[in-house]
Amino acid sequence: MRFRRVVSLFLLVGVAFLLLTILILYIVPHGRVAYWTNWRLWGLSKDDWTHIHINLGLLLLISAGLHVYYNWGPLTNYLKNRSRRMVIFTAEFSAALAMIAVVLVTTHLGVPPLSWVLDLNESVKDAASQRYGEPPYGHAELSTLETLTRRLALPLGSVLDELQAADYREVRPDATLEEIAAANRVTPQAIYETMQGAVENASSLPKIPPPGTGKKRLREVAGEYDLELEVLIERLASRGIAGRPEQTLQEIAAEHQINPDAVYEALKPD
Repeated sequence: MRFRRVVSLFLLVGVAFLLLTILILYIVPHGRVAYWTNWRLWGLSKDDWTHIHINLGLLLLISAGLHVYYNWGPLTNYLKNRSRRMVIFTAEFSAALAMIAVVLVTTHLGVPPLSWVLDLNESVKDAASQRYGEPPYGHAELSTLETLTRRLALPLGSVLDELQAADYREVRPDATLEEIAAANRVTPQAIYETMQGAVENASSLPKIPPPGTGKKRLREVAGEYDLELEVLIERLASRGIAGRPEQTLQEIAAEHQINPDAVYEALKPD
């Protein structure tokens, strides 16, 4: 068995598996959604696939270095002109460098067709967010019940009662949603959904806008929280903000040159 052949074959097989991990990480939901819903593919979590991708990439990088070492002669021949003199910027090397430059520049500027790849990636992840559901805020699963209820303006006692009534174990104010979910073999999302019975006013807006709220239309926000659309429009108007039912909060904010969070705050009653 020749080590040189092992290196070349490892590069071949390794690249195939690296492409697989790239594809999976391309379609995996946003981290906040993946952790919230305990997302898995073939039994592996988002972190598992990320770790495989990193370690496989590291081994491929080492193998690529060995491949260059074993094939140094042929590679240097690519950098020689017809008179067999070494010339770094040959036509082929310049073409390869130009292609890399095009990828870097067009990606930075958001120019098609490479921008389409990123747009599709964002669409896939947004679709996953719609399918699996969003947490109330990023990494909410790491918050204790005490912190979570304080941030969402929920009564802690009522939340504890709801969870205990549902026969969940390890329910304590200082326990995180992740810990409670693990102890009961459910997702943090399931724990949170059980907590919803403790919400005193289901028709009020959360204290903190859930992730993705800026992309929702004003009509969708009203429907989601059982609020009158006309009331929301009047609240915006009273604060000097004009909004239409089919506009997203981001679009309204852009028209008035303000932050989407400011639009969200303007939707709340005085």
